[in-house]
Amino acid sequence: MGILEIIGSKRRYVIEASGNRQTLVVRSMRCLNSVCRKIHHELSYILVPYKIHTAEILEKIHLT
Repeated sequence: MGILEIIGSKRRYVIEASGNRQTLVVRSMRCLNSVCRKIHHELSYILVPYKIHTAEILEKIHLT
């Protein structure tokens, strides 16, 4: 990954341990490396890629 340029943002919904749905704003960035040029998304530590539940919930399920 090279230098990143912010190109926008999108809303991401997650379900917390309490059952509430929370809306987060995730920044979208494009790699300026001439070979890569991919779009990357900046995820918070509570998010897991491609999952709707928070990392806390997924860890509890995995440990049981």
